[in-house]
Amino acid sequence: MVTTKMLSTVFVPATIILLICYLSTWLGKRKHLKIPVLTPSWPLIGNAWQIDVSNCHQVFVGIAKKLGPIFEIKLYGDKAVVLNDYETIRSALVSNGNQVAGRPQMYRTTQAQRNRNSIVWQTFNQKLILLRKEVLKSLRMYGNGLDDLEEKCIPEIVCLLQEVESKNSKPFDPWPMLYDSICNVMLILLLGSRLDTDSEHFKTIKTIAGMFNETFGSGDGQRLDIIPWLKLFKTKDSNRLETALCMRDTFWKEQLIQNMVTDDSVVGQLYQLSKTDTGKKHDITEDTIKECFTNLILAGTDTTATAITCLLLVFLHYPEVQDRMYKEISAVLQTRDLPRLSDRSHTPYTEAVLLELLRYISHVPLAVPHCTISDTNIAGFLVPKDTTIYINLWALHHDETFWENPWKFSPDRFLDNVGKLVPPQHPSRKRYQL
Repeated sequence: MVTTKMLSTVFVPATIILLICYLSTWLGKRKHLKIPVLTPSWPLIGNAWQIDVSNCHQVFVGIAKKLGPIFEIKLYGDKAVVLNDYETIRSALVSNGNQVAGRPQMYRTTQAQRNRNSIVWQTFNQKLILLRKEVLKSLRMYGNGLDDLEEKCIPEIVCLLQEVESKNSKPFDPWPMLYDSICNVMLILLLGSRLDTDSEHFKTIKTIAGMFNETFGSGDGQRLDIIPWLKLFKTKDSNRLETALCMRDTFWKEQLIQNMVTDDSVVGQLYQLSKTDTGKKHDITEDTIKECFTNLILAGTDTTATAITCLLLVFLHYPEVQDRMYKEISAVLQTRDLPRLSDRSHTPYTEAVLLELLRYISHVPLAVPHCTISDTNIAGFLVPKDTTIYINLWALHHDETFWENPWKFSPDRFLDNVGKLVPPQHPSRKRYQL
């Protein structure tokens, strides 16, 4: 027979335990701050009417001044969170890197299953880990491998300098020759061979790269991802993407690339990997190799050519930077014609110029979109699983609360009082490295 004493013996502890569980859950939810939401949000289109897709990074800076460094936007039914300062970005990429290592599903990256083979657009998984490891190993981005990279680059640099000198101090546009030279460096690293810049094959690569960049850069191409019904129509951007993919595939099937490949190149190493049990287990196929080549030739060529072109423009506005950089390099070179990577420790101002250049131009202002692969706490804010995350590097690199006069090109911000490069743990370097 159940007595009152027996009931109280069972009921009281059970009630206390349930109460503790409820309070723990409630307090756990309460400890997360609510992410500010951009308003007003219109039916169907959300905040799209407030955001210029060709200038998102600067629009987001303006919104952050009103809502704070982290806020939520809605684009045609899809929610995204934008991070605009060091604390929120570091929390996402460093403290919660694994949880924010996904890539959002985007129309442009799902075409031809690019997001299943890409080293850029693929979400975090074992295949991506293997690909990144193999590419870095193939590029030999550590130890004596950097010396090999240097030896491969020097002939192209010499050709570039000769072409510049052939202009005999007459005005000219440096972009084409810079792009061609850097593209050939990338071809040497990726395939093991270069192409004549006047050849049809080289021109085809440039055409394909241009079409991909127009589609994936800031601007109209982004509308394919955020406006669902555009996928039902043949727009200029969808046609351009389809043409670029078709040209890329045709170019690959012509066997030119396979004939250029050497065993010690990135593509050569990936081909060897695809034949191993490990490669087969992780689905490293011809499509994977083709997509990785596309990612790397685009990323390596365009970003580098853009950065160097911007440096030349900086020299026009800050001639004292060019003079100081020239004097430092000349003092180290003495009788040699070309600088070496081993000279970097003796050229702190030149190193500071390059760091300041990448901060100043922030030429990939929103980086590559991330996506949460689980519920995540970012700087105290709860971000649900499958949320797109935009990292506003432009805001980080031009934060007026940290950088003194961020709109001025000043390499000295990366130097200490005796002219040496500040260490990686210095606040300025930490913000740059993110």
